[in-house]
Amino acid sequence: MRVLGAARLSHDTDESTSIERQREQMDLTCKARGDVLVHVTEDTDVSGAVAPADRPELGPWFTEPLVGQWDALMVTKLDRLTRSLRDFDDLRIWCDAHGKTIISVAESIDLSTSTGRMFANLLAMFAQFERERMSERRADAARKARIEGRHDGRSIPFGYTVKDRRYVQDDVYGPIAKEMAEDRLAGRTYSWISRKLNDGAIPPRGGAPVWRADKVQKILLNPSLNGIITKTKIEKQANGKGSHSGELIILRGEDGKPLRFTDKPILDDDEWRRLQAVMQVRPTGQHARGFLLTRVAFCDCGQPLYGNRRPGGRQSYYRCATGATDHMTWCGSRTIPSAELETDVEAKILRRWGSRELQRKTAQAAQDPRVELEDITRQIEDVEREYRAGVWPAASAGRMLGSLEAERERLAALPVIPAREDWEPAGITLAEHWAGLSGDNRGHLLRTMGVRAVARRDETGEIHTVVSLGDPEGFEQASGLLLPHTPEDHEPWYDIAGMWFRRDDNGTLIEVKSLGSAHAAAVGMVRDYLRIQADQEA
Repeated sequence: MRVLGAARLSHDTDESTSIERQREQMDLTCKARGDVLVHVTEDTDVSGAVAPADRPELGPWFTEPLVGQWDALMVTKLDRLTRSLRDFDDLRIWCDAHGKTIISVAESIDLSTSTGRMFANLLAMFAQFERERMSERRADAARKARIEGRHDGRSIPFGYTVKDRRYVQDDVYGPIAKEMAEDRLAGRTYSWISRKLNDGAIPPRGGAPVWRADKVQKILLNPSLNGIITKTKIEKQANGKGSHSGELIILRGEDGKPLRFTDKPILDDDEWRRLQAVMQVRPTGQHARGFLLTRVAFCDCGQPLYGNRRPGGRQSYYRCATGATDHMTWCGSRTIPSAELETDVEAKILRRWGSRELQRKTAQAAQDPRVELEDITRQIEDVEREYRAGVWPAASAGRMLGSLEAERERLAALPVIPAREDWEPAGITLAEHWAGLSGDNRGHLLRTMGVRAVARRDETGEIHTVVSLGDPEGFEQASGLLLPHTPEDHEPWYDIAGMWFRRDDNGTLIEVKSLGSAHAAAVGMVRDYLRIQADQEA
């Protein structure tokens, strides 16, 4: 009989089950049986949980052209073949279908007999039981290590390192993680943050060539920034095996609260809550086609200007709503190239507001249990969801929910002492904030602030615009930051041909700040605009 030997070793350190020792035992057995040992596959550092057909050395022998070169598969011990009852049964069925048999030296099992098949199934069942017990012991040891703040051998979260088996903030990547969070809290996009990092001198951790926006987002969503212990959710596949889903599951104690691997996280609880609140907000009111001045730009006839794209990818433009569908009602205004109008409006806004430093709200509450109450309620919902998904057994989930419910009742009974809000410099100007926004986010900001740009293109092709900068208080709604302003800023301002004007109580234009020579046609536009606005108000 032609025999294929299969040697396997999880870790190349055990002399009693070394590859050489396994090869020697199979060689002696074949000689005693009168069989021919055609080859011995050697899979080192391969777990018994890996199916035989999936092993790098043994796997190819189950397919052409090697499958026809052997009649029996020999192992020194059944657990060298597999520790999974399902994998063993699949292999036995495959062998029966292909006229092969399995031989185990230590157990004296030959699957060509019914007795051998029965004993093999029993031994495989016990091997699977032992593997599961080993996994449980390793998981218990790792869980205990994480709770005690010791490294459990798993990958180290971004921003941390291990010293004396304890998690501490990394001297290089810890500050980078903190800076990422601060930039996101300041309204920066993931793309802006990744570009900033790529312009710096520190490369991504792990050898990646560049910082990527999706990786920045993944880092900022990871609860490890708050020192919280997580594990990756395992989902069972159709073949009964598990695979990592990518979803992070927060590990919890008996009281249902998240476990922590350090008491000195990169972000404290307040910073972590504010960061997640910012990251979960999706800007609304964005135009699907991506035109910056949608619901911002208006024709001097009072109707909105809509963005359009010419066929074939040619230049896009804005046109008055009166001529969009019915030429009979067209006001006669010319189309305006979108790039020119957007550049002009952006320049005027930044000239007026760009140098102002933004502010960030800070809250100091003597007592406000509502935030903790929201956290506890969210944790209850998480435990219930995880229990339904099979993450926690019923007994553990019941204990967690009981403890969390008691904590929720305690917090609900506490009085709320109003918070005192204050503002502090955010360390960023409007121009810098604007530079970090995407096109859609810029348009959303303009619309939320009520910015209005009245535009007309004359017969020479020159574009004249009147920009009313709207209500600066809308900036807080759009970005979570404050644009400092005075009562005078609430009045309409107009930037015409390099000169700033505002309207007094009588509706008369008053020049405020000269930035260049005026243009007579533009001044006439202002008068027309004020007349139209007065007619609309009347």
